[in-house]
Amino acid sequence: MKKLLLASVLALALPSVALAAPQQSNTTMTVDYENVQQLIKNQYAAREGCRSIKETPETSIMCQYADAASAQLTKLGYCYGDENQSMADSLWKKCSKSSKKQ
Repeated sequence: MKKLLLASVLALALPSVALAAPQQSNTTMTVDYENVQQLIKNQYAAREGCRSIKETPETSIMCQYADAASAQLTKLGYCYGDENQSMADSLWKKCSKSSKKQ
């Protein structure tokens, strides 16, 4: 199931993901997306794929993508939940005065 999820996310993400210096362990990944709702879905899926006890190249890519997607969402004016919300209850939304700042 995780491999299917990984393949689905990567199939959607790879056309707009650029990797710099892929042989190095501290790879930089950037995400450029126009469709914010799809970016949010991809970020959630990548973060879920990133939650693995065993680190593999696949989970590493998922974590890098989730981080890059989060950074892009922040650049686009989106925040992850409100100040008084737990992380478990937080969702990506347009930033407001009560939003958590990334």
